[in-house]
Parts: sequence; C-alpha cells; structure tokens
Amino acid sequence: MSNEQEKRLDAWLALTGQIAAPAEPVQLPLLTGSMVPAIPVGATLHIVSATAAECRAGDVAIFVEDERLLAHRILLVLRAGPWQWLLEKGDANAVGKWRRANTVRGRVIGLEIADEPTSGDPANPALASQGLRQHLKQLIKTLGGQRPAKPKV
Repeated sequence: MSNEQEKRLDAWLALTGQIAAPAEPVQLPLLTGSMVPAIPVGATLHIVSATAAECRAGDVAIFVEDERLLAHRILLVLRAGPWQWLLEKGDANAVGKWRRANTVRGRVIGLEIADEPTSGDPANPALASQGLRQHLKQLIKTLGGQRPAKPKV
C-alpha cells in the first residue's frame, strides 16, 4: 500500500469514527458528481473533523451512511431542544434528505481541483440558497401541491 493510500485509509477511518480524528485537516477525493458544479468529480476535499453544532447552512458537510462518507451541502438546520436535524443535498441532486446531527463527521474547509492552480472554496451561499429552493419546489410537487389543470370547456 502506498503512502497516499495509507493517508486516505486513515482519513476514512477517522471520519467514520473508527480511529481518533487528527487535529489537522484530512484530504479525500470526491468520487461522485453529486456536488457539481461547485465541486467537480476528482477534486481533493480538505476536511476537518466537526460535529453538527459546528456546521451551518451553506457548509459542505461530511455525513456517514452505512460506513460510506457523503459530501453534501447543508441547506437547513432545525434545532428543537436536544434534537437537531439537518436538511442536506448534493448540489447536483434533485432532492435532499433530512439527517440526524450524529451523522455529521466533518466539514469541508477547502478543496483542490486538478489542473487548476488555485484552491476553491466549497462554501457558496448562492448555491445553498438555490439548493433549498429546488428542494422546496420538489417537496411541494411530491406532496401534491401543484394546482390541478383547469378542465377544457
């Protein structure tokens, strides 16, 4: 196993809670297109270990689901007493998903895009706002909120 592969494995183990999280950011590649156009496939994400309390709407957070790590944007945070839920969605996905706060493992603080000399910033309030609008439109459509077509006379 190469040194780079060992670093990626250690990052995955830390973010899934199987070993202690390092103090410095870990780096992992984005393997899917769910965050396009803000983050292209293959970009290297710089991730700090974080809890849901340390994240806010607009952040790209790392969630764990069945030992897989997902990088999606937080659209909305709902807090009610001791409970906290986050509405997350990949920028390229049609709909989002509500997740419990305990599924947050990290927050993306930067990224590197191959063949580009500068690093990008994953926090883009415009994309978060657009994502929330898209999600709400889809939710209304799913719940039957569309007006029925007027009958032709």
